[in-house]
Amino acid sequence: MYHLPILSLREFLSLSLDAVLTVYPIEKILKGHEPIAAEILDRLPDPKILKHFERFLQVGAYPFYFEDPTRYLDLLSFSLPVILPKDSHPVQFARGLDMQFIDFVNIRLYWREIQAYIVS
Repeated sequence: MYHLPILSLREFLSLSLDAVLTVYPIEKILKGHEPIAAEILDRLPDPKILKHFERFLQVGAYPFYFEDPTRYLDLLSFSLPVILPKDSHPVQFARGLDMQFIDFVNIRLYWREIQAYIVS
C-alpha cells in the first residue's frame, strides 16, 4: 500500500513556486515570527501569500495535484472511496460511525462529480 503524506504549506510553496524555504521550530516562530515572515516573503517569487494560501486550501494537501493539475479533482475523487473507509475505521468504534455513512458520502461525491461534468 502506498502512503500519501499531506503537504504542509511550506512544502506546497516549495513545490509550486520552486522556492527554498527554511523549516523553523515552533518555539522560534512563537518568539519572533515577524523576521521569519519577512524572510519567507523575500524568498517567494510572488509575495502575495494569501493568494498562495487560498490555492493551498483548494488543492495543496495532496501532492498528486502537481502530477496533473487539470485532473486533480478526478484523482482526488478516485482516492476518496479508498481513503474514507480506511481512515474512518478507528472512529467507527469510538463514535458509532457505520459503513452506511461512508457509502452515503461516496454516493454524494460521485453525484457531485456527475453534476460537474454535466455543467461543464
